[in-house]
Amino acid sequence: MKDLKKRVLIPAFDLDNENPDASRRSWSPKFFHNFPGPDSDGDRLASKVALYTSAVPTFFPAVDGYIDGGVFANNPSMAALAQTQDHRALKNPPEHDDIALLSVGTGTPLMRIEKKNLDWGQAQWVKPLLNIMMDGVMGVADHQCRQILGENYHRLAPVFPPDKVIGLDAVDSIPDLVKFAEAVDISQAVKWLKASW
Repeated sequence: MKDLKKRVLIPAFDLDNENPDASRRSWSPKFFHNFPGPDSDGDRLASKVALYTSAVPTFFPAVDGYIDGGVFANNPSMAALAQTQDHRALKNPPEHDDIALLSVGTGTPLMRIEKKNLDWGQAQWVKPLLNIMMDGVMGVADHQCRQILGENYHRLAPVFPPDKVIGLDAVDSIPDLVKFAEAVDISQAVKWLKASW
């Protein structure tokens, strides 16, 4: 990763940190990056890290004990912003006015639970709870970046039509996704890029 021309930060999830101290051995989030500093992952192969962050549970096997970082950072914008402020690695971290952050989403389905008083058990909550947590994590990162960077932050996250939910494994929907993407109005993102990038 140290040979990449740009600084990168890539989320993955370590299923077992293999710490020899049993009181510290656990699973944990992992941000692979090539920023300078004591925790740099510059010696890691970019191809391996790409496999780690792509290992979506239930769709692909874990790779070297890592799974997709989307389980905790489905929108890693805030993690990227935080990495730019690491005083251990950067002598003079950039001021917020010197940072421009574009966050790109892959499409947002309109989800909801219309009932007001739910007395569900595990079986009823499992599927919606996963979506709630993923969308919630994305929303928190978006909110934090917007609050800290203001106009220096922009998120491009097209919203699917109300009746459209596309599963991660819906390969038969690729033509629909291409058609949808081609119709997305990205003029505000382009305007922001021209002004801020």
